[in-house]
This record gives sequence, C-alpha cells and structure tokens, in this order.
Amino acid sequence: MTNLRKAAEGKGCIVRLPLQTNHDPATVVLAHVKAGWFGMSIKPPDVLGVRACFDCHNEIDRRTRKLPREVVELETLRALYRQILEYCENEVLHW
Repeated sequence: MTNLRKAAEGKGCIVRLPLQTNHDPATVVLAHVKAGWFGMSIKPPDVLGVRACFDCHNEIDRRTRKLPREVVELETLRALYRQILEYCENEVLHW
C-alpha cells in the first residue's frame, strides 16, 4: 500500500490557489480536504488529501483567510479530482 502522505512530499502543489506564493515543492505536504464534512479534530482518510504547498495548506485549513472559503473549497475539490486521476494514471488507485 502506498503511503500517500510520504508520496506527496517534495512534489508540486496540485491545489494552485491564486495566492502570492511560488508553490515551492519543498513545502508540499498532503492536505486533507474537509469541504464542510469534517471538523477541526476529525481528519478524512488520506485518499481525500491533496498535495499542497505551505500557503495553500494554510488556506485549506483556514489558518489564513486570504481567499473566501467558497473559493478555497471549490479549488481544493478541483485539485482532488486532478489528484485522483493522477493516482489512477500511476496505478496508486484502480477504477
């Protein structure tokens, strides 16, 4: 089984929020997509995570609030779609 958290490290940010950031791969980690379904102390499974740079991760977790919540959630869900397709292409997930 692939460790999705480890697999995210050092890869490109797939979220790409419109922020003042360089989306530095050195800061990329797996950010869990909550989108209103999970609380602060309840994380979804790793398969519902996206590769996010430091700045995008802060927006997803709402530690910063530079963008409206609705924009962050929509762009994060779009990133999740891209990530799932990438997992399928790389045979991490199968459909």
